[in-house]
Amino acid sequence: MQKFFLQTQTSSNKSMKQKTILLFASIFFAAAAWSQPAFETYLYDYQYYIFNNDIHTLQIYQEGMQSSIPAVTVNSSEKLTCGFDDFDISGKNYQYTFFHCTPEWKISNGIQQSDYMTGYYYEDYVRDYTASFNTLRDYLHYSFTFPNDNINTKISGNYALVVYEEDINKPAFIARFFIYDNLVNISPTIGYSKSPKELQSHQKANFIIKQTSYRIDNPYSNLYVVIQQNGRTYNVQGGIPPRTITNDKLYYDYDEYFIFNGNNEFRLLSLTSFKHLTRSMVQIETYNSEYYITLDIDNTYKGRSYQTLNDINGKFLIEVENVLDSDTEAEYAYTMFTLKDKIPFPQTEAYICGDFNGWQMDENNKMTYNYQTGCYEATLYLKQGYYNYTYILKDHNGQINDIEFDGNYVDAKNDYTFYAYYKAPGDYYYQLIALNVFSAE
Repeated sequence: MQKFFLQTQTSSNKSMKQKTILLFASIFFAAAAWSQPAFETYLYDYQYYIFNNDIHTLQIYQEGMQSSIPAVTVNSSEKLTCGFDDFDISGKNYQYTFFHCTPEWKISNGIQQSDYMTGYYYEDYVRDYTASFNTLRDYLHYSFTFPNDNINTKISGNYALVVYEEDINKPAFIARFFIYDNLVNISPTIGYSKSPKELQSHQKANFIIKQTSYRIDNPYSNLYVVIQQNGRTYNVQGGIPPRTITNDKLYYDYDEYFIFNGNNEFRLLSLTSFKHLTRSMVQIETYNSEYYITLDIDNTYKGRSYQTLNDINGKFLIEVENVLDSDTEAEYAYTMFTLKDKIPFPQTEAYICGDFNGWQMDENNKMTYNYQTGCYEATLYLKQGYYNYTYILKDHNGQINDIEFDGNYVDAKNDYTFYAYYKAPGDYYYQLIALNVFSAE
């Protein structure tokens, strides 16, 4: 048995024909281009990746549910909402399309877009955008919902959303989303690790997959199950076959697999008003038509006893007090974070992470150690809202330490998402035959 871990975006007839030919040609060559490692690396590592520096505050969620994961049932009336801000207020003709992906977020080979999508061109335009209202920072807020009459999916699975202007090979951003079915049932439990060293710090996932009228052929090789903790992409686990099978049930109750750091509750930040100090704020200033927010100093939690906090498991919400439309009336602010720590870690960088930045660790959220104050510091440009965040260390070898500053507790409340992928005999792709979000309370 081998163990896998995923480390885990009205014309004339003549012109219409020309557009059709060019579009299908572009889609054909784009599919080949997108199968290159660079594209897959971005999908593999992050919830989304933004290539255009003018784009900020990207969100994808179930319509009307900001805090949900971007997942809807196949061939249903459910829709996803994608929204983002563009600091270039000249206005752009954004387009978007989808690509079906494997459980490891590589472009699915052996199938064409016509196999998994409906629509005449397999693309659609982002038609709705609104200018910000009464804000210091001008921006255009774009939004669209999908699937829709112009572009839809035929089959379940992982999907990459690609948003671009004229050239699909120069995207504005890419993002993950999920189309799933309910062909089997996933029944999870979250408990303790059996290792004495991990008893107070780690959480262990066990689960049973129950087949109903849908039968899985050779689950040891054709079924691929993935578990994700909150929105984290760097510690996703999967690829383990069932330990035992009895009648219609597949048991995943290993002692040594599916063990996660319990971590801690996320730190909380409210930027819902700039008219008064909200949670964690110590100062609000305006300078050169920009807001500057200074937050209270954060201290490390490591070594402290566990305390319950009402977080939203790493997510973020765009919310502003006493406005009609938070999407267009929210301000942006340079927000200064400070983390007290006596000695910096050598050959290691510190980052501020959460769903708000797709769990990326780059120059945009990297912290700098201030030897005079004995603190890590970073300033992020954030839209008004409610944020969960955590501090993470990453060394020069890519090893991630997410418990050094915030601690590690078995009692922490986490969301675990279980994805069951199945490649039926004769198929070239994986279906997503079940998805279950389970909260460990």
